[in-house]
Amino acid sequence: MVCIPLLMAGGKFTALFSLLLLVGAVLLAKFQDISVDDARAYLADAIAPEKRALSSTAAAPSNATVEDVCGPLQYAIELLSLDPLIIYINNFLSPGEIKGLLEVGEDLFSASTVADDLTQRFSHPARTSSTAYLPGDNPYSQCALQKARKFLGFYDFDGIESPQLTKYAHSQEYRGHFDWPPQPWREPANGNLRFDRFATFFVYLEANCTGGSTHFPKVYIDDIPHLDALNTTKFEPIVEDKRTTLAARAIPGNAVFWVNMEARGRGNPKTLHAGMPVLEGTKVGLNLWSRRYLADDEDIGDGSTTASTSTLDSTATAAATDIQANTISSAAQGETFVGSDSTSTIQIAAASQIPS
Repeated sequence: MVCIPLLMAGGKFTALFSLLLLVGAVLLAKFQDISVDDARAYLADAIAPEKRALSSTAAAPSNATVEDVCGPLQYAIELLSLDPLIIYINNFLSPGEIKGLLEVGEDLFSASTVADDLTQRFSHPARTSSTAYLPGDNPYSQCALQKARKFLGFYDFDGIESPQLTKYAHSQEYRGHFDWPPQPWREPANGNLRFDRFATFFVYLEANCTGGSTHFPKVYIDDIPHLDALNTTKFEPIVEDKRTTLAARAIPGNAVFWVNMEARGRGNPKTLHAGMPVLEGTKVGLNLWSRRYLADDEDIGDGSTTASTSTLDSTATAAATDIQANTISSAAQGETFVGSDSTSTIQIAAASQIPS
């Protein structure tokens, strides 16, 4: 009892108290058949409840909730473009959240495919990655969705599609494409409502690679003041046709956000983007798409969202519209829908779920 005030005077009472708690937790573990690591986790919660997110080396227990695995918002943003609106997000996800998402999708990957008649699927050189759709009720999925919703604020619109992992191995790529459809898709499971993708988050989860930047070939940055001060560890200036265009390097935890639609509801052709080839190693990213439903009589400007694809090469034109989630299965009814692409006979087709 005498040592406590002495330690307090020396500013070490907190350390002693923590040590006593740890000893008690270890003893509790021995008597109640729980691991010492679990005991340390309980101790961390008791001392620092604001740090409840699991560490990068911890695995989520089977009964974990989104509150258990999801850390606080700690990101910083950088404005990259106004038209289209593109924002670079530093530290969007924590190492623990990334680890959890990768573990959830580890056994779910399959080769990305395209389809020529909405039924026949096959591989195509425009899109050589593999994809995995994550269950919307998983706490790590919910964490990613929650952070995206908070970022969107009032512009969450009608929810966000289930998270999709996309993996690129050596030489794999996804050539120039859009995330919005030429005409709004329809969803039979929800009254056949029309919808489009208002915005996209692409979050880098794993980047043990060279290459693999996200390139926006229609976003020109050569007229930006102080371009010579561009942070080339995060951004890669790419010169095409004597113009400098924007590309974001893959850095785990960081994300690129952009708005796909113009003010009148049409798809913005400047959002053309590509996943550049991975030269060595592996890249894994996370797609989050914000959805916007349209009333049947709602005008989208000139009545069309079709964008010119003349700037793409013939192979990229085949995948000009990213319909990688256009086969949408309702979790409630199991119905499917495949959207149409009036600019090409080639479709991107893969399974997805509507988030609850």
